[in-house]
Amino acid sequence: MSIPTTILEYLLMLIWLVWIGQAIFGLRNVHMFLRRERKKQHQEQNNPKFADHTPPALIIVPVKGSDDQLATHMQGLLEQDYPDFRIIFTTESHNDPAFIAIREYLGSDATESELPDHDGQVLHWLNLQNLTRTPGLQSIHLVDAGLASNEAQKVHNQIAAMELFTDHDEAVVYADADAVMGPDWLRRIIAPLASEQIGCTTAWRWLVPEKGAKANLPTKLACIINSSIVTLMGRDRRNCAWGGSMAVLRSTLTEIDMPKPWRGTFNDDVNLSNAINNIDKRVYLVPNMLVRGPVTFNWLSLLEFGRRQYMHARVYQPASWSVGPFGTSLYLLGFLSAVIALFVYTDSPVFPIAVLTLISVFITDFFRGRIRKQIAKHSLDRKAFEELAGVWIYEYFATPLYMFVHWLCCVASIFGNHFTWGGIQYKINAPHDIEIVKRS
Repeated sequence: MSIPTTILEYLLMLIWLVWIGQAIFGLRNVHMFLRRERKKQHQEQNNPKFADHTPPALIIVPVKGSDDQLATHMQGLLEQDYPDFRIIFTTESHNDPAFIAIREYLGSDATESELPDHDGQVLHWLNLQNLTRTPGLQSIHLVDAGLASNEAQKVHNQIAAMELFTDHDEAVVYADADAVMGPDWLRRIIAPLASEQIGCTTAWRWLVPEKGAKANLPTKLACIINSSIVTLMGRDRRNCAWGGSMAVLRSTLTEIDMPKPWRGTFNDDVNLSNAINNIDKRVYLVPNMLVRGPVTFNWLSLLEFGRRQYMHARVYQPASWSVGPFGTSLYLLGFLSAVIALFVYTDSPVFPIAVLTLISVFITDFFRGRIRKQIAKHSLDRKAFEELAGVWIYEYFATPLYMFVHWLCCVASIFGNHFTWGGIQYKINAPHDIEIVKRS
C-alpha cells in the first residue's frame, strides 16, 4: 500500500469520525430540545405570574391573496380565549383578493377612516356579536396599506398597521394568515412576557402536508427540513422568532425604536430578534406549542422557498446562516465518501470501517427521527400530527436524501441578490436597502 493511499485512508476515517460526531450531536440536540420543552412547560404551569399575565393585546395579521382556508384561519383568530384583544388585518390594496374576502366575511357593518401616512384606508368593525363567540375580542380593523416601494410588502403592511396603535394596547402579537392557531394560542404566547428578561416570545411553525399521507415527495421533504430547523431552537441565546407567531410588549417596541429595525428590509422576524438581543433581552420559544403550517410544494417551489428562507438568514444573521451550508455539506461528504469506499476499498481494512460508520449514522438518524416524532406528537394538535403520517418513513430512513435537498437550498442562497416573494421580485442592495424590481 503506497503512502498516498494510506494518507487518504486516514483522511477518510477522520471524515467519518467527524460525521459520526455530527450525527450524535444531532441526536443529542433533539433530545435536549424535548427535555427543555418539558421543563419549560412545567415551569410555566407552576408560575402564577405567567397564568395571570393577560394585558390588552393587539394582533397584527399581514395578508396577501385568498384561498379556501382563509375564513377558517380567520375564525381561529377571532375565537381566541383571551379577555381583551383587537385584530388588525393589513393588506397591500383594497383590490387585493384578501381585502375583498375579509371585508365580505366580516360584513358591511363597518366604518371607514383614512391612513394618512400610507395614503390608504381602514375599515373598522366594532359590533362583533355575529362574528365571534368570545367576549374578549373588542374590534377588528382592515387596513389598505398601499404599495411598498423600498421594503418587502409584508413588512410595509406591518409598519402601516402601527398607525392604529392606541394607549390601551400593551402587547403586540404578529400572526400569519395561513397559520392555524388553537384557542389558547394568544394567552400562551403572551404569558411569558411577564418576565422582564424576555423581550419577545415565539411559537415556531411545523410544516405539515396539506394532503396528508397522499402528499408528494417534495412536500414531505420540506416538512422534514423544517422540523430539523425548528429543533435547533429552544435555548434562548440562539432562538430566533418566527414572524408568523410572535409577541412583544409595546414598551419593548418603543425601547428598540420600532419600526426603525424594519425600514427598508425584507425581513420582520430576524430583525426583530436582533433588536431584542441588542437590548440584552431574550427571545423565548413557548414550549410544546408548535403552529400547524399546511403546505404543498413541487420541486421548483420547494427550492425557491428554501432559497428565500436562507437568504433572510444570509443577509440578517450570517453567522447562523453558515450553519446550514456547512452542516449539510459535512453530512453529504461523510455519506458519499463512505458509500464510495464500499466499492473502492473492497479488500482493505477501510471497508468494514465504512460499513460500521454507515450503520452507526443510520441508527443514530433513526432515533433522532423517533424523538422528533415525539416532539410533534406533544406539541401539535391531533389533526396536524395525523397529517404527518406519511413523513416519518423519510425522517427515519432517508436522511441523505433530505440533506441533499437541504444542501441545494443552502447553496442556492449563496448566489444572487434577487428573489421573488408573493408575486413581487425584489433586489437586495444592502440589508436596509431593498428595491422592488417587478410586480406580477
